Amino acid sequence: MHKTDNQVILYEQNPWWRSGKVEKPFLGDFKREIFDDLVKELSRKEVTILFGPRRSGKTTLLYELVNYLIEKKNIDSKRILFLNFDNFWLRKALLRDSLNIFLEILGESLVDLSAPIYIFLDEIHLLPKWSSQVKEIFDLKKNIKIYVSGSSGYKIIKGGGESLIGRSNYFRIMPFSFFERVNALNPRLRLPSRLNFDNHLQEFLPMTNEYNKALRDYFFFGGFPEVLNKSREEVFEIIKTYKSLILQRDILEMKKITEPMILSDLFALIADRVSSKISITNLASDLGIKFDTARKYLTYMEEANLIRLVKPFSHKKTRSLRKERKLYLIDNAFSAANILSFDLEKAIPSLAENSVFIERFGKISPFDEEIYYGASKNFSEIDFVFLEKKNWAVEVKWQERINSEDEKYVWEFSKMNPKFKPLLVTEKDLDFSSKVPKIPLFLYLLLKKEE
Repeated sequence: MHKTDNQVILYEQNPWWRSGKVEKPFLGDFKREIFDDLVKELSRKEVTILFGPRRSGKTTLLYELVNYLIEKKNIDSKRILFLNFDNFWLRKALLRDSLNIFLEILGESLVDLSAPIYIFLDEIHLLPKWSSQVKEIFDLKKNIKIYVSGSSGYKIIKGGGESLIGRSNYFRIMPFSFFERVNALNPRLRLPSRLNFDNHLQEFLPMTNEYNKALRDYFFFGGFPEVLNKSREEVFEIIKTYKSLILQRDILEMKKITEPMILSDLFALIADRVSSKISITNLASDLGIKFDTARKYLTYMEEANLIRLVKPFSHKKTRSLRKERKLYLIDNAFSAANILSFDLEKAIPSLAENSVFIERFGKISPFDEEIYYGASKNFSEIDFVFLEKKNWAVEVKWQERINSEDEKYVWEFSKMNPKFKPLLVTEKDLDFSSKVPKIPLFLYLLLKKEE
């Protein structure tokens, strides 16, 4: 591509060079929880890497950082370079060439930068050998801060890990959490910050019905930014479009799959089985495909940040690997949009459990497996085993009444594994005085991560 053409693309992708500001359509309507953490990264030399599901708000966060630099830090807008590699021609050029053109426009060189420059690289996984190209710029040791974002978990985490070890910080960007959704849409329920276990949580009980109404919306509509304030019909159409986009762009095209209907049918099957154990043998049989094909396609869905397969907890890793895994979705709406309307009520217990998964998954390191389910020959399964500074064995019971039988298995698991504290996540019950503490799901989803 001719240099002049590249200059045109750079001007198109960086309109603030002329206007001196980021226009409103590029910015989100609500502040994300993670934004302050991303702002802190501005003063750190490491490459800041954002990854997560497509359409979860990564690009908007990058634009908001650009806006923050211009409005709050008074950075010259011409010192900020934004490249979106959805653009075919940018993918054809070397990153270093685009940087050199940017510097020519700026009228400076890397040898004598007059002030820091900021580079934002969106959909970076589409750029061939992206991590080595970013590493090349990072290793120049110049006054350059780099942010990158991408939707392919495999290409971002695995690909970046090879070249950027010790040079990068990773942030998982999820759709809106329940806390963010409530703060965005429900002024009466809005909270200035997340809660601690030692907060006076009983003060929230009179508003249980209001919070649970908001929770039902979260079950059915999920947290993708674009679906906020949309009707049920609009939400489900948007989510179906997202599903098709992820399957097409992040799996079919990148993996060069020639049987798109099998991939789509597989997702339709598993979306109905959220929070359940998945038998790959049965899935393969239902679809009339080979076991290895079904397993491969499920792996691709994980890499595309669409699903997560959770292993059973075991002190022996080999035993854990041999067991069936439980399926969770990155957003509730992927399941709800796949369920017939008259079956939505029946799906609520599963969506409640999936909500606990989403909350925990959004807070863990991309390099650590901190989420398991509990399984043993001696008792029934429990929903979650969380490995953190404070370890938890968690059972989710979305039902009107809780009885002693509901506490039984999570209590037995904690007795057999004393380092895990038992917890029952309920529809309405709050009780920290019993042998198994209980907390309503809405409060659990409003808690801070325990450090």
